[in-house]
Amino acid sequence: MIIDYVSRLIVVLLLITFHRSTSEFEESQLIDDVRQKIRYYNSAIVRLHNNGRRRLNTVLLPEPIPLKETNHPGGGPVIATLLPNREKDIEELCMALRSLVLLKGDRGHVAPVLVFQEGDISDERKYFIVSCTDRLIAFPYVDFKQFPEGFDFKVDGDKFQVKGRSEWGYYQMIRFWLTRIWEHPALKPYETVMRIDTDSCFNEVNDYLPNLKYDHLVYHSQYVGFEDGPEYAEGLFEFAETHLKNVTRVPKNALLWQFIQTTWEYQKTLPVLMTNLEISKKSFMQLPEVKAWHEALTEKPPFGVLKKRWGDADIRFLTIAMFASHQMIMTERASGYRHKDRCIKEEIETAIQSIKKPAEITGGLRKNKFII
Repeated sequence: MIIDYVSRLIVVLLLITFHRSTSEFEESQLIDDVRQKIRYYNSAIVRLHNNGRRRLNTVLLPEPIPLKETNHPGGGPVIATLLPNREKDIEELCMALRSLVLLKGDRGHVAPVLVFQEGDISDERKYFIVSCTDRLIAFPYVDFKQFPEGFDFKVDGDKFQVKGRSEWGYYQMIRFWLTRIWEHPALKPYETVMRIDTDSCFNEVNDYLPNLKYDHLVYHSQYVGFEDGPEYAEGLFEFAETHLKNVTRVPKNALLWQFIQTTWEYQKTLPVLMTNLEISKKSFMQLPEVKAWHEALTEKPPFGVLKKRWGDADIRFLTIAMFASHQMIMTERASGYRHKDRCIKEEIETAIQSIKKPAEITGGLRKNKFII
């Protein structure tokens, strides 16, 4: 009798434990599913444009809706940025979004904006950001608390930290742009991705952005010189050489590879691209060989990006040398693009007004800061 009672008790406890763990799993899955449903604001504005009118209520915005319920057909380019929850970044992003009216390469259905964030942007701040542009805009979630399996949370040397960001924020930012964005469900409808940082802007018309200038291109970012923190390039070139040997490949762009090799041999640094603005074909970044290279840097031992803080600007230069021929890339400056302190409100305002008809001019950039 006692044995039978104990057996039944064990079964009941196991059932309770299983039910609880299953419920917790289902609850976490539900949270993840909700976060990953990509919904867009500003759809009402897009529809009103068809009637020649423009309205925006920054307090009572309509509920965001899926892309398929807007009049955007899908495909084409998308503009992507990564937003930390800092007032400075939010103010700068508003300026960047306003300046997107100067991009004329997506006539017809203008490219939506994806503001990737860590789930900590309040509705009030979202409404402020939405009010800065007439483009469709969504806020996809990215989990910076998730790390690759096997990573031991140790770094070589001092940890690199940016004021106002989380302990691993800068490392996760590099990892996101190298690896994680290309598998994110928010990119599914699009083929071309124009990345801008929050402190980016445009102050003159650009006729082809956010698309690539030519159909045969797979990547465009400006060459801007050399890594100014050579300690963050240490070991990266040798790692790239080893990777190519391991996968039995030779660099596709021999000229660029020779330039990298010579730069490292004689100057102990690496050439870099201005990845604050870069335009990429998603299909190129998702090629098995490119994906394997990126994952070797961020997802697998020795976890060079997370341990050594290898930068995306150096890695992008290596990537195009390894996997893209000269005809597939463009490294000249994109006309109109500005960054950091070269984003001057008055210049942007003048440029915006110069392309509007008098009746369309609705006022200048916000003079007051966003107040929480």
